[in-house]
Amino acid sequence: MVAQAANAGDVLALEVIREAMECLSIGIANLITLFDPEAVILSGRVTFAGDIVLNPIKETVASRSINVFRQDIHIGLATHGERATVMGALALILTEVLKLNLVSSSER
Repeated sequence: MVAQAANAGDVLALEVIREAMECLSIGIANLITLFDPEAVILSGRVTFAGDIVLNPIKETVASRSINVFRQDIHIGLATHGERATVMGALALILTEVLKLNLVSSSER
């Protein structure tokens, strides 16, 4: 509901999202500094707000991260919406299953 209100231009909803995304962005900036990932993909209900969420996150991360760690990082929204967590878990499982099949096939 907050995302819908923000997309409709509701000032209070936009302020709530801005404050929440600033807190989230500080955490993301810290994680980027610690782990230096190639990408940060956000998923879940936060993706319903689209650019209203994504743009403030990118701005805050750019201002809070150490320059070396933020040069080529991609920050985006998952395309699977609420199913992103399940799809990610399935991808991990399939990766492990394929590794097991490759190892057991080469040992024969």
